[in-house]
Amino acid sequence: MVRNFLARTSLFRRYYGACFQDLLRKFDLTQLEVDILLFLRNNPEFNTARDIVELRGFSKSNVSTSLEALRLRQFLTVRPDPDSRRVRRIFLREEKRDVVEALARRQTETLDRLTEGFSREDLEMMQQFLDRMEENIKRYGL
Repeated sequence: MVRNFLARTSLFRRYYGACFQDLLRKFDLTQLEVDILLFLRNNPEFNTARDIVELRGFSKSNVSTSLEALRLRQFLTVRPDPDSRRVRRIFLREEKRDVVEALARRQTETLDRLTEGFSREDLEMMQQFLDRMEENIKRYGL
């Protein structure tokens, strides 16, 4: 059971990455840069490098490198937090909104294909299972 779950987790990651390959080439982005852009789009309230590292599980150095590359390419603006000089907030730039929206459409298409044929009840049950797994993870060490 566990081996099957881990194998499918790996399969999902490979499938998800493969679905973006043409857009990576088209927009000259890495998968991590795409993941960061989509994270910021989908979670605007979590807009610090620390948020990205903690909530997505990416390494701090890789996130820092990717954020700088995205900033230099005008995808992001970084500003100090008004309440704390040490915190820097990251915002998507409007000039690249069309690229980010193309990535978001691909993400939606990719996830829709994964859940094709699932009923609303199936999806709700899957969400409940994932929520319970997250609770277990938090309870047992993370």
